[in-house]
Order: sequence, then C-alpha cells, then structure tokens
Amino acid sequence: MGSVPEAEPVTISFRPRQLSKQPSLDVTCCRRRNWDYIHIVFLVFWSCVNITVFYVTYQYYKHEAKFFYLRDMLGVSLCLSRGSASVLNLNSAAIFLPMCRTLLVKFRGTKMTKRFIRRGIDRGHFIHVVCASFLLMATVVHVVAHICNAIHFSTNFNEEFSEVNVATFKGENPCKLILTTLAGVSGILMVLLLVMISLLSVPTIRKHSFQLFWYVHHCFPVYYLLLLSHSLGGLLKEQCNVQTHVPGCTMDVGAIPEPVWGKEDMIFTENSTSCIETPKFIPHRSETWCYVLIPILIYLADKVWRNLQSRYPVIVQSVIFHPADVVELEFEKEKFKASPGQYILLMCDKVSHIEWHPFTLTRCPTKCNPTFTIHIRVKGDWTSAVKELLLEQRHRNIEAAATSIPRFFVDGPFGGSSQDVFKYNTSVCIAGGVGITPFAAVLNELRMRASLGNLKLRSLYLIWICRQVDCFQWFAEMITDLYWKLWRENCPDVLNVRLFLTGNSTPNLSTLPKFLLKRVSLGRPEMKTIFQEIAKCQTKCNNIGVFVCGSSKLSTRVYQLCRSCSTKDTKFFFNEDNFA
Repeated sequence: MGSVPEAEPVTISFRPRQLSKQPSLDVTCCRRRNWDYIHIVFLVFWSCVNITVFYVTYQYYKHEAKFFYLRDMLGVSLCLSRGSASVLNLNSAAIFLPMCRTLLVKFRGTKMTKRFIRRGIDRGHFIHVVCASFLLMATVVHVVAHICNAIHFSTNFNEEFSEVNVATFKGENPCKLILTTLAGVSGILMVLLLVMISLLSVPTIRKHSFQLFWYVHHCFPVYYLLLLSHSLGGLLKEQCNVQTHVPGCTMDVGAIPEPVWGKEDMIFTENSTSCIETPKFIPHRSETWCYVLIPILIYLADKVWRNLQSRYPVIVQSVIFHPADVVELEFEKEKFKASPGQYILLMCDKVSHIEWHPFTLTRCPTKCNPTFTIHIRVKGDWTSAVKELLLEQRHRNIEAAATSIPRFFVDGPFGGSSQDVFKYNTSVCIAGGVGITPFAAVLNELRMRASLGNLKLRSLYLIWICRQVDCFQWFAEMITDLYWKLWRENCPDVLNVRLFLTGNSTPNLSTLPKFLLKRVSLGRPEMKTIFQEIAKCQTKCNNIGVFVCGSSKLSTRVYQLCRSCSTKDTKFFFNEDNFA
C-alpha cells in the first residue's frame, strides 16, 4: 500500500453486549443460484459472440492463401488452435470489464440507464464467471490442438521448405518441441495458473480457503504477461510472397503450374500466374494485444483511481459487539458519499495489505451525520483476525492505545440491486440472518425521506428470518424508531415488518421491544401466502420489486414465487444482492 499518513487519533467508544455462544448463521449475501431472463439473455448472446468469433477465425485459417504450407503440415488442428485462441483472447479481455467497479457505479447511476441495464450491471459476478467458463473451454481446445500441432510438426516435416518447420528434423520428439519453446513453456504455465485459479474459485473450496483463493486470484497479472509473450517466439509461419509464388506450386521456378486436384484447399487454378520465386515465410503476428489492450487500460485506470480514493485510513468512531458474532463499525471518511444498497471494500493493514472484503453499508452518511456503519459477521480467517484486534484494543487503556488502533481503509462505495428499492411503488425486502444489512440502510433512508415528505414508495414489506432471537437486536432500536417516525408523519402503513424465528430452542422474546415482539412468528414463513396477500393489496398494472439477501435456498424459493405469482396486472421483479 506504501506509506500513508496516520489517521487522527480518536477516542473509541466500545459498547459491549453479551456475545452469543451459538454457531454462526448459515447465510450469505454473495451467492447467486437463480437464473432469470437476464442470465439467459446474456448467456445466449455471449455464446453467439464466441461461436461467431471461433467460426470466422476457423474459416480464415482454413482458406487464407498465406497459411497454405502451414495448413498442409498441421491440417485441421491449425484452424482449431487459432479459432480457440481468438475465443481465449476475447474472454481474457472481457473478463476485466465486470471488475471495473468505479466505471460500473458511474454508468449504473446515470438517469439514462434503464432497469434492464442496471439489472445486468448488478450481475457483474455472473458475467465474470461466464467469461471465465468460456476461457477455460477455449483453453482445453487450444491445448489439445497444439499437442496435435506438435505431433504434426514432427511427423509432417517439410523437407522442401525448411523455414516453415518448427522441428529440426523429421520424427523429433513432440515433447521436446513443447518444453523447449517459449510458446510451449508459457502455455504450460498459463494452464497451471488457470487450473489453480479455477479450482480455488469453486464455492466450497473458496469458503474454507478464502485467503488462498484471494492470493492466487490476484496472480492474474502473471497470466496476462505470459499471454502477451506466448507468441513472441514466432513458431507459426505465414507466407509473405503469395503474389510472386502461388501457394502450393510444386513446379520449377518460372514454370506455369498445371491444375492440381485432390486437395480441397488448393488455391491455384489454370488461370494462376507463374511461380516467380520460392515461398518466403515470416513469423505469424499475434493479435492478442488487439483484444486485451483497451480492457487492461480501462481496468488499470479504474484501479489507479480506486487506490487514490482509498489511500488514507478512515477514522473509526465506534465499535459495537453484537450477539451472534456480529461486530458493528462506525467510520468517518472525508467527502464520502453513498446511497442505500451500496457496499464498500474494507482492508485492515494489520491483518493483510492486499485483502479487501465487501460489506454492505447499514447506514449511509448524510449532511447532518457524516459517519457510516457496517456490520461484520465473524466467519473466516480475516473477520476473526479483525475481531481479535478490536477485542485486544478494547482491553487496553484508551489514551495509551489511541495511536495503535487498527487502521481500516475503505474502497468504494459500489452499487447493489437494493439501490432500486425506492424506484418501485411497492418493495419487498427479504433477509436471512445477517442478510438484513443492505436493507438496514434502506430503512435509515426511509426514515430520512419520511421527514422530508419525499416518498414515492407507498409500501415496504420487510421479512427477516433468523435462527436466534438475539439477531433481531442488531437493528431492533432502529426499526422501532422508524415505526414511530412514520406514525408521527401520519404514514404508518408504509412499513410492514414480519419477523420469523426458525431456531429449535425455546426463544426468550422478552428482550425485544413490544413493537417487534408482536411481529415475531415461530417457524418458516409461508412465502406463497405472503406474496398472494401483497398482490391483492396492489392496484392494477403495478410492478413490485422483490429484493433478497440470504441463503441460496431462500433466494431460489423467492425467485420461483416471483415467477409463479406474477400476473398481467401485478408483476414481481426479482433482485438479489451479490457482492462477490
């Protein structure tokens, strides 16, 4: 990160609460398992683009005259290797764009951006995974084709025109051609790197070895250096004098070649000119830089801007330890602006200088209060290390330890689907456990808008499902204050809160405020009944936004209900927060 100035020493107020000894909630906010029409449209579109690129490149190398001698040696494996190389280059370039977070935030926030485009931007992680999948498929085809090419270079050694050969003699070991050339060595290293990145990206492995996933994933600059250097050896040769030597001519120089039949790709006919000279060959020029140059420059510009914005540590105003292993942090950062539903990337230099983890804003800064908050669920190496540092700081003398407080750096904010809650007349927010975090900022925004009388939103349904009753205490005070605020503003029907407790043990509800106590139900919610009730309360031609942050099972169930409960008059639009 380099040298950065220290944040101003501040007094940190620790307000401890009894920590729960129960296991952590089994929910996340960063998975996607549901295929809506945007997933299908993009997958079909991107498949067509990749097939077209492969087909055009394949046909080019199959019929272009300057590759005749090379094609005569390698056969169809030449066309397969070049077609897959184009697909590989395309996806190596496209995989950058969903990771340009600042660019996506700016584009998403413009008034010209339609709902369809915004929903597509919110699926940046899905687009990244699709590009990675096509990249891997192209890599498999490319590797197999080049193994065949190595064998053909050895067995089909061209004794007449030695310049086109890679092997030094006929029958040379193909493994030697692969292991002693720049293209072969760089290709092997790229494949190994891609295999490691892919394996560690599997959700189960990533969940248990996130640090390893993070470090290996950020080896991608090595991959691109290898990709750009892959063709520098100039193994593949193309003919550079097709005007003075008819490709495929086997006659003496100056003689008029007679038509040769039997090879479908033979390009000369009875009208061909004479062979004035022997064929000359030059290394085939790589087109990789044409694909990746602009995306890399965009990504680097985005990265530089983000590093400039996040180079100074934020001021930690307070730390609160909540039940069920959740820590609330309150920050202050100069000129920091955010809207409900957005998230930040957080880095603690005492844990790791390169790990940035996403957390939803639970309260956004306002003109009156420049601070903002996040809630961290302690699960995994990084969050556990942060909690230990904060607990250690809590037990020290505040005055003596003010300058040694763990420093936090904030990158962002970045967009999430929950930003669209206020764009609907009716919105349904469904949270599982700590998945309430994106909607906490929404509720805080609702309180502010109610004070200003600036409410397009007529109804907001909050459905929160937890295993432990203590989890409801995270935002119990805030929800209660909001309810009374709406009551004073004469719009109590705007907020409809429903809490569901799914734990097996007998809950102690006495710790909850009376307002929430009346809204707690034991057991899982009957989602279909709730959706039907919401639909009956709507006017005709009404669009309802449904926002989910929770487990994959919860998201899948809600997605299915959005499809089955939608009618001509009432449509449920599914949105899922994804902060990967």
